[in-house]
Amino acid sequence: MKGLRNLFAWVLPLGAILCLSPAAAENIAGKVVDVASGDSLVIEDNQGRRHQVRLFAMAAPESRQPFASESRRALADLLQGKRVIVETIREDAYGRIIGKLLTSPAQCATCAPSRDAALAQIEAGLAWWFRDERREQTLHDQGYYEYAEFDARTRRIGLWRDESPVPPWEWRKRKGVTALRAESQNKARWGRSRNGLFALAEFVWRPQAVSQIGAAPAGRSPVLADYVWKH
Repeated sequence: MKGLRNLFAWVLPLGAILCLSPAAAENIAGKVVDVASGDSLVIEDNQGRRHQVRLFAMAAPESRQPFASESRRALADLLQGKRVIVETIREDAYGRIIGKLLTSPAQCATCAPSRDAALAQIEAGLAWWFRDERREQTLHDQGYYEYAEFDARTRRIGLWRDESPVPPWEWRKRKGVTALRAESQNKARWGRSRNGLFALAEFVWRPQAVSQIGAAPAGRSPVLADYVWKH
């Protein structure tokens, strides 16, 4: 009897917590009205409201990466104008809905949505399985996504035709490093130009002072000559 009381002491509070927990995010049913990339789109729900959606647990090439246009076109062929259901996971920092999107099976347009669009993109070799989100997937989906990527890579279809395709998250990192390097180089160029302009101004206003910096042809500043030759 004491053991039974202890069991209820654990079960009842747990049940209360579950009852008070927020309900799972509602699914969104609607029609796809725009496909922006291989993993993002816009749907219009039954109330006429539009939602930006990113497909969950997959990542398509960025717009300037190889196969970006092929990935976007494949998703458009799969979804454009079709009725879909989005199983909402959460929202990202941009206010987009991140979710698992289901559409009708390939050979049955009138069937209930049951085909996973993200999985279809991975199977076609036009997206990566985004493992950073795997902890929010079921084990069932993890297995399907992992195998789909492995199979596409093995058959070298889509983006896997490249010898070493770069995942978009790695590409963004490299782009960020390149942008920082370019910014640093631009600052250095501006610094040199700025120094040259100051030297030019000094030469114009005080040529006798500038000419004392070092030996130079008569009437010419060595700083100015250096600026002219280097720029």
